[in-house]
Amino acid sequence: MEHEEFNKKRLRTEDSEHIYLDLRPFGTRENKAVLFYLQETLFAVSNKTKADTKIQKIVVICEPTTRLPKLVKSLVEEINKQGQPLEIRPEHRETSE
Repeated sequence: MEHEEFNKKRLRTEDSEHIYLDLRPFGTRENKAVLFYLQETLFAVSNKTKADTKIQKIVVICEPTTRLPKLVKSLVEEINKQGQPLEIRPEHRETSE
C-alpha cells in the first residue's frame, strides 16, 4: 500500500481529544490498511522528539469482522509505550436503507 492510496481512501475526522481514522472504506484490504497505518505511525513516533503540545488519542476504526494480523497487537502496544495513545475500535458501518 502506498501513502497516496491510503490518504485517498481513509476517512479522517478529529475533535479536541481524538483523531479518528475510519479504515472501513478499504473493504477486503482493511487489514492491510490497518497494518500500513500502524507501521507508519510507529516509525513517526519513534523518530519524533517530545513536544509540549497536547497529544490527541488516535482511534482507528475498522469492521468487527476484519481479521487483523497478529502483529497489530504488538504495534499498538509499542505505539502507546512511545507516548502516542492509540486504540483499534471495531464498529459496524451504519447503512441507510
